[in-house]
Amino acid sequence: MKRPLVSVVMAVYNAQEFLNIAIDSILLQTYKNLELVVVDDGSTDNSVHIIKNYSDRRLKYIYQKNQGLAAALNTGIRAAMGKYIARMDADDISDSSRLEKQVKFLEKNKDVGLVGTSFYMIDENGGVIDHSYNLDRPQDLRAEIFVRNPFGHGTVMLRRRAIDSIGFYNTVEPIEDYEMWWRVTQKFKTANLPEDLYSWRIVASGMSHGSSDKRQPFITSLMKKIWQQTKLPSMSLSQIKEGLTHYQSEGTAYHEQYLYMLAALYLSAVKMNRRLYASKLLVKLLLADKSFREAITELRRNPRSHNYNLANL
Repeated sequence: MKRPLVSVVMAVYNAQEFLNIAIDSILLQTYKNLELVVVDDGSTDNSVHIIKNYSDRRLKYIYQKNQGLAAALNTGIRAAMGKYIARMDADDISDSSRLEKQVKFLEKNKDVGLVGTSFYMIDENGGVIDHSYNLDRPQDLRAEIFVRNPFGHGTVMLRRRAIDSIGFYNTVEPIEDYEMWWRVTQKFKTANLPEDLYSWRIVASGMSHGSSDKRQPFITSLMKKIWQQTKLPSMSLSQIKEGLTHYQSEGTAYHEQYLYMLAALYLSAVKMNRRLYASKLLVKLLLADKSFREAITELRRNPRSHNYNLANL
């Protein structure tokens, strides 16, 4: 039986320094039935020569005048032929088994429209400087979308039919990933693989790594929109306890991330004047695990702790 085609979409803008490493990490995947759609968004450096130096027929090159990341990604998606659409940034690294494991997961879980992974954050020399432990259960990601972006952009793989259902990236505001994932969660289950299958390089010039300060007003605006337009996630005491047990089995860091996600959900509900929802949630959290009190106290003191965005809600 032929394995489904995966289209990996990469937008490139003056990415010559790390472009070879990023491309190689895709073309050397253990999963071979793929195409790499590279959209050159008007680069003025040596990127085009690096790309055209590859003879692998799985690499498709598209040039367009500079329009920005979201527009470049939309161009790549329109050209993609795969059942699955995966993202890849031009300065990052995918683990060689990444696509294999994501395809296997999506083939098994037909109701999931998007799957990401946990990931490393690396510096310009490839040294690990941080680690993102991403929650993996669909119900938790649907809750987490209220308080932050639950997915590393470059890590995701989507079903083509999910994109056909919800539409392309929004090209107006510089939060194209978070906004798109919100739309996906309204129609499909989502998940993360709790494995480090991606290395996200932190460089100032990265096309997808725009200034967080410039993005913050747009993130805050989107979060308020989500609270206004999306049905609040319901969870019983037993479901919260099940979550605690699940993430404890995955390790201390995942367990802590779960605690802080629900603490952030409670504090956001208070800020958004959903006080009845907040009070009921708080009771269940404190009955489930007293550690929630510490997480709530820490987030009150530091609203951006654990990469949450509660300061301006």
